[in-house]
Amino acid sequence: MHGKGNPNATFMFVGEKLSSVEARVGEYFYEQLPAGKLLRAVMEQVQIPVEDSFFTVVCNYATPGDKPPTIAEIRQALPALKETIENVKPKVIAAMGSTAVKALLGRNDTIGEIRGYRFWSHEYNCYIIPTYAPSAVITTPTFFNDFANDLIKVAEAPNLPPGGINQEPIRWYVLKTPSRAIRVLRWLRSINQPLDISLDIETDGFDYFKDDILDIGMSFKDNVAIIFPKWVIERPEVQEELDKTFACEHICWILQNGKFDGQYLKADPKKYGIPFNKKVVCPSVRVDFDTMLAHYCIDERPGTHGLKLWAREFFDAPNYEDELRPYLPTKDTPYSAIPDEVRWKYLAHDVVYTRKGKKVFIEKMIEEGTYDVFQKLIMPAANALMDIELDGVLLDVPKLRALKQEAEPKMEEARKVLEKEAEKIGWSPLAFVRATGSKTLPKELNPKSYPQMQWVAYDLCKMPLFDGKKSISKDAVDAYKHRHPFWKALADYKQVADLFGTYVKGMLERVDADSRIRPDFLIHGTVTGRLSCTDPNLMNIPRKSFVKDLFIAPEDSVIVSVDYKTLEVVVAAI
Repeated sequence: MHGKGNPNATFMFVGEKLSSVEARVGEYFYEQLPAGKLLRAVMEQVQIPVEDSFFTVVCNYATPGDKPPTIAEIRQALPALKETIENVKPKVIAAMGSTAVKALLGRNDTIGEIRGYRFWSHEYNCYIIPTYAPSAVITTPTFFNDFANDLIKVAEAPNLPPGGINQEPIRWYVLKTPSRAIRVLRWLRSINQPLDISLDIETDGFDYFKDDILDIGMSFKDNVAIIFPKWVIERPEVQEELDKTFACEHICWILQNGKFDGQYLKADPKKYGIPFNKKVVCPSVRVDFDTMLAHYCIDERPGTHGLKLWAREFFDAPNYEDELRPYLPTKDTPYSAIPDEVRWKYLAHDVVYTRKGKKVFIEKMIEEGTYDVFQKLIMPAANALMDIELDGVLLDVPKLRALKQEAEPKMEEARKVLEKEAEKIGWSPLAFVRATGSKTLPKELNPKSYPQMQWVAYDLCKMPLFDGKKSISKDAVDAYKHRHPFWKALADYKQVADLFGTYVKGMLERVDADSRIRPDFLIHGTVTGRLSCTDPNLMNIPRKSFVKDLFIAPEDSVIVSVDYKTLEVVVAAI
């Protein structure tokens, strides 16, 4: 058996392989190295005793250049690892890194996809908890919270029942007739006490004026969901009852990313003169508690607020989304391609875990000191932004179309200037093919071709790499535009292309039939807590450009210019 520690340990930590230093000194997770130091510090914090732990790796050697082991090397090392586990007989194993996950669970998931789960292994008769390798946490500090939370689960696992965590089954009932749906909605309204109801919808796209709502799901009781199918919610009498239920003050409506569902239910094409025959409109819908925004109040890191992520983190939710994958071969496949029964089961799980989230997040926000802000600022702002986005921003569409006609010659002029600067330092289509081995002979310099731009900008301009790469990003262009004429011409081209591409072509593609554009404002879009905006970003309009003139005031309205300068200082003073 290979590794070090208590041969009868409760806890086992399995890493990828030995580093060159660890191989030389014969240590596992060597405490003189940063990764080993970090692991032991977190173990101490979550009360995992080192003296009751065993440390080992999948591959008991260092690889050349500290490269990760290959699949063949993992297979070759597996018998020795199994023997080690059989001898120690731990109650819980922390599988640290993708190599350990492949070896112990036989899965190819990334750590981000699989961490948070507590797997029961019948083969090793213990729990296996995947997490990041300590070395990965050193290089990417944003992993630290997840790493610490995973080790808390490792510390708690010996107290869990052998054989795996028993989940109470989720039950769902499909209200397949309008009369039954109406009876249930009236019953919910008749309950004369505060009632938590989670809500979610499944749609056939992302355009809330055009795409149909397929199903509405609700959960008013732990592990129980009710489903309103498409043919029921499209009946006017059912929508009338839904709208009355949404307006009930004794009901707290709980949603995950509620702005999406709320806009889908509220959006009425007729109100805005948009030529779509949408079948479901419930203007009274509101969002009282948004679990996505509540999670943001306890963990501001981007990419952590998804329902599936926090449901497995806090409730050991199974990966119930897996059942949808066979029916969604591409990202453009509509949800109507999923069989009803499969989609209803998925929706039931969504609303059940959304409802569970409220209690946990309130406790966490109180602990963090953010609950007051969530109640008084974030939720009112979220509901206001929902309506602001639905109303949209009025555009001068004739001016937009005229600008599009002007844009092409201006972009071509900027491209020709760029090509002339490239020719001065050796660019030609033939030279590019000879130098790079490209299989295609370009007709002219194409600023949208990364291989062409990288070859001219770095190989011909003899510029040093930017952050170790042949980058032509905005940051690279800003850094090098004063150091070479080609880079200056590239900066000028990008300015013209961004202005016309983003604000002319981009807005024409997004503008609705009522001449309004509807951006997406994100309360959770930044780590610092500032509001952000996408599709398009109306919070970052270039100052000295034609773009500001594209926005016009509706009849009987005015445009007000407000200066937010020093706003943070004023807020801090208050």
